[in-house]
This record gives sequence, C-alpha cells and structure tokens, in this order.
Amino acid sequence: MKIYEVLYYDGWGHIPAYYLIDSAKGETPEHALKENLVRITSKVRKLFNLNGEEISDGKIHESIYVLKETGLVSVRDLCPQMKQL
Repeated sequence: MKIYEVLYYDGWGHIPAYYLIDSAKGETPEHALKENLVRITSKVRKLFNLNGEEISDGKIHESIYVLKETGLVSVRDLCPQMKQL
C-alpha cells in the first residue's frame, strides 16, 4: 500500500490556497480516495467550518486533490463517479 497526501483547495478564502488535509492509504490514488473520502470530507468541513446545508459534499469533493508522483490530481479526474457522492 502507498500513502497519498490529500490537499484541499480553499478558493473561498481571502487568499486562495491549497491546504494539506491528511494522508490516505491505498493501492492506487483512486482506492485511497474511495476508502477515505468520507473521513476527508468530514475533516475539511470541521477545519474550514463548512456548513452542510450551504455547501454540499460534492462541492467539497471538487476541491479535494491527491498528490501523485506526477503532480496534483482532482477527485473528478481520478473518480468521476465520486462527484455524485
């Protein structure tokens, strides 16, 4: 298993930036996301005080990225079906 770093892009803040949120274990980045997306989403909500009624999980997922050897890859690029979660 590999460990992948997970970042969140806060484009709503005063100064848009990427934040290191957590790491996720998996055989592939897709597997790591599938196994950890609920936990990561919850952590983003808590850290950035994002209300579930105002900002959907899908909107948060659009701003989650995994750091691979070749650079950043978004949830929508890794697992298009996960946008629906």
